[in-house]
Amino acid sequence: MATSIGITGANGFLGAHLRLYLKAVHNIEAHCATRETFSDQAALSSFTAQSEIIIHTACKIRGEESDILKENRALSDSLIAACASPKTIVFVSSSQATDTTLTNAYAVSKREEEEYLRNWAQASGHRFRVVYLPHLFGEGGRADHNAVTHTFCHRLANCNQLEVTGNSQLSLCHGQDAAEMIVDIALDDNAPDILPVYGTPISVADLANLLTEIDENYQKYGIIPNCNDPFILRLFNTYRSYLFPEFYPHNVTVHSDDRGDLFEALKSKNQGQVFVSTTKPGITRGNHFHRFKIERFCVLKGQADVTFRHVLSSEITTLKLSGDTPSFIDIPTGFTHAITNTGQDELLTLFWAHEFYDPDHSDTYSLEV
Repeated sequence: MATSIGITGANGFLGAHLRLYLKAVHNIEAHCATRETFSDQAALSSFTAQSEIIIHTACKIRGEESDILKENRALSDSLIAACASPKTIVFVSSSQATDTTLTNAYAVSKREEEEYLRNWAQASGHRFRVVYLPHLFGEGGRADHNAVTHTFCHRLANCNQLEVTGNSQLSLCHGQDAAEMIVDIALDDNAPDILPVYGTPISVADLANLLTEIDENYQKYGIIPNCNDPFILRLFNTYRSYLFPEFYPHNVTVHSDDRGDLFEALKSKNQGQVFVSTTKPGITRGNHFHRFKIERFCVLKGQADVTFRHVLSSEITTLKLSGDTPSFIDIPTGFTHAITNTGQDELLTLFWAHEFYDPDHSDTYSLEV
């Protein structure tokens, strides 16, 4: 397996999902080409020299039509000029490019880039593959940019109602699923040279209704949806990523009488696994991350710091849990996390995961916070 993979547009939405997937599943740190790399030909040449495989995601999506056509062609020109030795080039295109009735600048630029890169690759001995992606969504998406799913999730997380105009049809694919298929076609010598990726079909109105239901159940009633459906799991993870960290720790209602206290630690329409641990003072548990798994921490007794760091970042966030004020944190995907007993006594913690633990498919990747 080649271990030298470069990603253009590495700081973009898909670039970040590719880097996370490679780190988690293949233990590969990708070489990154950003906007700044393309502005420095020496830096771009260094990037291509280090990369046996280049996944080309960099592109301009929004703006003046003439600018989109010009800048996307310029990106391909710069990449070609920097490739001094044969590479595997995986060009990330859009399903829009396969619809020849679409004449918007983005679709046209993708068609033109594909033809240009394919002809160059054939003439110069590079291996060329293309992936056609549908509408993408997932954690880390920017609201009010180019994906209605991210805009809806951001608005609901901030307690705003959704306004739906029109009812166009979507085909939704999560960033981690797209990343897996792109990397598979990049690494497999026997993979097809052309890969259309299909998403889950849903209308904009139905998406708005589904996310509104998820939001109301979660924020108002504390209910986690049934995530046995992978699409619902991915939508819920995307939605709750916009709640972190402000929403957490989320306090629960404690019912007290002369017998003692009672509170609901979890309400879910999902199966799952509950486990309880004790932790001695000063001891840390965790230091791992998940791509899809939902995990809840709730301290029943003692004091704890829960620390988080996104896999692609150095910034650390610390949230506190206490058995004196019952609350929970639902761990965001893509964040390595750890819980430390900061009290003087033994820490008692309730954990819940939305799926049974399977050591062969644990969705758990070790990484120090």
